Amino acid sequence: MRIPRPSLNLKPKNNYKDRGRATVPCYFCYMPKVHLLNSAIMPQEGYYSLKQYDKINWTERLKEAIGQGFDKRHFQHYIGYETTLAYVENLTGIEMNGTNKDKTSLKNGDYLFVIRLGYRVDSSEKREDNPDIDKYEFFIGRYWEASSNVE
Repeated sequence: MRIPRPSLNLKPKNNYKDRGRATVPCYFCYMPKVHLLNSAIMPQEGYYSLKQYDKINWTERLKEAIGQGFDKRHFQHYIGYETTLAYVENLTGIEMNGTNKDKTSLKNGDYLFVIRLGYRVDSSEKREDNPDIDKYEFFIGRYWEASSNVE
C-alpha cells in the first residue's frame, strides 16, 4: 500500500516588501522554517497538526525539506540526545553539528519533523542514552499562530 505524499510547499511566497526606492520581491519574508525535534511538544500557544509517518517516508521528506535550498536560517534541529542525533544523521546522511537543547521558537507556517521514543522512561530513572532504535516514532507537523479573536 502506498502512503500518499503531501507536498511540503516550502517555496517562498512571491511577496513584495518596500525597500525605499523600489518595491522588490521579498523571498524570505514568509518562508517557513523546518524544525527537527526529538519530542512532540507544543512549545508555544497556537494550532498544531501532526501526522505519523513510517521511518522511510519521514526520512525522505526530511531530506527533501532540507534539500530545497535551505540555509541555517530555515532549518534548525533541537535534539538533545547524542544517540538520537546520531540516528537521524545516519538516516539522512546529513551532519547536524552536535546536540541542541535550546528553546524552540515557532512562527506561523513552520514545519515540525519529530522523532520520539514510543515509550516513556520511568520518571524515577534518568534516561540511558541507548534507546532501542526500533522504538522510535516519526511525525511531521505544522504550526499556525493563534488568532487574537479565537478563544
